[in-house]
Order: sequence, then structure tokens, then C-alpha cells
Amino acid sequence: ARFTAASATLGIAGGVGALIVALALANGFRDEMRDKILRGTAHITAARADGYPLTNWRDVAAQLRVVPGVVTVSATSYDGALVAGADQATYAVLRGVDTENRAATLELRRVLIDGELDLRPAVEAKKESTPSHITEESGASNFSSFDGATHDFASLPTAVIGAELAARTNLRVGDTGKIISAGAALADPESVPRQQRVRIAGVFRTGLYEYDATWIYISLVTAADLVGAPLSASAMSIEIADPERVAEAAAAVRARLGEKFVVVDWREANRPLFAALSLERRVILTIIALIVMVAALNIATALALLVIERRPDIAILGALGARPRT
Repeated sequence: ARFTAASATLGIAGGVGALIVALALANGFRDEMRDKILRGTAHITAARADGYPLTNWRDVAAQLRVVPGVVTVSATSYDGALVAGADQATYAVLRGVDTENRAATLELRRVLIDGELDLRPAVEAKKESTPSHITEESGASNFSSFDGATHDFASLPTAVIGAELAARTNLRVGDTGKIISAGAALADPESVPRQQRVRIAGVFRTGLYEYDATWIYISLVTAADLVGAPLSASAMSIEIADPERVAEAAAAVRARLGEKFVVVDWREANRPLFAALSLERRVILTIIALIVMVAALNIATALALLVIERRPDIAILGALGARPRT
């Protein structure tokens, strides 16, 4: 009897323990994915519904800052490009950042693993930023890049590149790479894609491969020069106080901007990923529930067998005069 009771207790304890561990792993993985996603994307993104860039993004930012729950608002831009290093070229996403907004660069500063957060356009680059491998004998501010062309190092705009993308193109802090933007060609099919030499000022790692393998941060001024358009922004990045209540904040932003803007929160932008995580959590719960059910069935079977084994003893007690209640 003691062995049966101990086995039943251990079975239930094991099933409940497995359920707790599985739920903790599923919820922890979801929270970790959410944190990594929010390192590279805004809580809420607002862009024009017609797809045109925002030339009055400063006025839009002023309107959004008065929305309840909004903490920071910054302008950003997204453009596809080809980045070339010393070894090979690969596709990349150019992320323009408003360098005048300190909050816009705060999260990027946290994930920086090498170099410094320096996102200056070409007109603001300084000569003291010349790396150690550019010697004075080579001409102070002039150097030859991997393709043999001579450039003025101090005049190059700077960029911060993802760790996986840096490894793929063999670009390190202090190196120069070539960016060929497709933005101008998309706006005008007859135009020639623009290209620009950039100096790698830093390397970041968010922990999410999609960002680390494709993203390059540059200033909004450099992004506009690559596209060949006036200074503008593709979208407004909005940070709120509580990311879990993003639906309410997104509704307030929509009401503020009107129908001319498309507002997308981080949950809508990553709905397929979180739907997959939710499905995985349901599957885990189902499997663990089956384990608990089997443990409970074993307990019921053990108790039934125990009663059957005690029937002869109960019959003897009844023959001696014991009442059913006893």
C-alpha cells in the first residue's frame, strides 16, 4: 500500500512538475523573442498610406508626442541596398536614424559590441577618426580601398553594421565598404543606382539573426543622399511606456493621425512569429496534459487493484460481525 501510494504521488508530482517547466520554457522563450524584436523595431510604426516619404516628419513627431502613453518619437527610413566588402557583396537593409534624437540611438547603443555609435554624414566626418592602419606616410586623410580607388577618409559618412553582416562581408571597425542603394532606381526606373563609400564605425548584435545579418544603420542625411531625394523619413518610430498595452496606444495614434497614415504595432508586424509560438505553446500543453492524464489513470488503476486485493479481508471481517460502516 505504501509503495502504491508513493508511486501515485511521484507520478502526479512528475506530471505537474513537467507542466510547470514546459510552461516556464514556453513563456520565457516568448519573452526573449519579444525583447530581441523590440531591440530593432519600434513599438508602433506610422507611415503614410500612399507610400510617399514624410518631408514634414518634425511636425508629425510633435503631434505624436502629445498622445497618452507615448514616450519617444523618432524619424527613420528603410531602403534596400547592396553592400560590398573586401570579399563579397550581399543584400542589406539601410536603416536611417535621426541622429539629433538621442532616444533614437539609445537602444542601438545598448547592443553595440565593437567600435562606437558614430552616424555622421559625409559633411560632418572628422579627421581624428582615422583608424590606426591609415598611416601618415600614406597621405594623412587619403587612402586606397580594396578596389584600388583613392578616397578622402575624413569625408566618408559612417555606418554601424550588424555582426553577421560584418562577418559575411569581412568588414571590421575602421574598414570602408561600398553601399549601392536601389531607392533611386525604384523612384525613377531610368535613373542609375547611387553608390557611396562608408566607414564602418561600429558593429552591433541584437541576438536576432534577421537583424544582425541584414541591417546597416546610417544617418537620415546619408540615407537621403543615397536615394537622391530631399531629407525625409519613411516612417515614424514610436516608443510607449508599456509594450504589452500597445493595442490601446496604436488606436490613440490612429485617431490622432487620421486615415492618411498606416499605423502598425509590433504585434501586428510579427503576427506570424507569435502565432507560431502560440501554436507551439498549445502543443506543449496538450502533451503535458496527456502525461498528467496517464499518471492519474495509473493512480485510479492502482487504487482499484488495492480494493480488489482487500475484498477477502473485508469479507472475513463481515463474517465476524463487522458492520458496513465500520
